[in-house]
Amino acid sequence: MTRREAPTVDQLLNLADRAEDGPLSPAEAGRLRAGIRNLVAEREAAEAERRLIAKRHHQAALKDRQASKHLATVRALVTSARRRGARAIPAHALAAAIDAKPETQRASA
Repeated sequence: MTRREAPTVDQLLNLADRAEDGPLSPAEAGRLRAGIRNLVAEREAAEAERRLIAKRHHQAALKDRQASKHLATVRALVTSARRRGARAIPAHALAAAIDAKPETQRASA
């Protein structure tokens, strides 16, 4: 069985106009049904793509917020260390500051 191209919008509108004047032939009714199914499938595919893009955007925003929090924590640590006269910050202190919970970060800032 060969695969036919999906009916165009103009063909579907023409079939709808013809249906108002009288019954459609079985082939015409089949074409109309195929076009409707095709439109539904395209809409569902577009909606799935929209949801995927929204999910990726949300995940990127979460990563961005987390990176901003980490950067703010490191900046606060550097500022605090400079006020105390420190010239360097040990790597383990930076790692601990980044892994700290928000309550701990606020208390030490």
